[in-house]
Amino acid sequence: MTDPGPSARLAWIEAVLALAFFVCALGCVAPFKRTARLKTRSHSRAEKR
Repeated sequence: MTDPGPSARLAWIEAVLALAFFVCALGCVAPFKRTARLKTRSHSRAEKR
């Protein structure tokens, strides 16, 4: 890190907040993705029968 003082600290805070947002976004999308995957699998199994 080459920035002195508070700007370096603010940059680290920004990076942590961006990472937290990314993790929360993945956490919100995961259940919907899981449900869609299960529906797709059950639909393809029904077509094979």
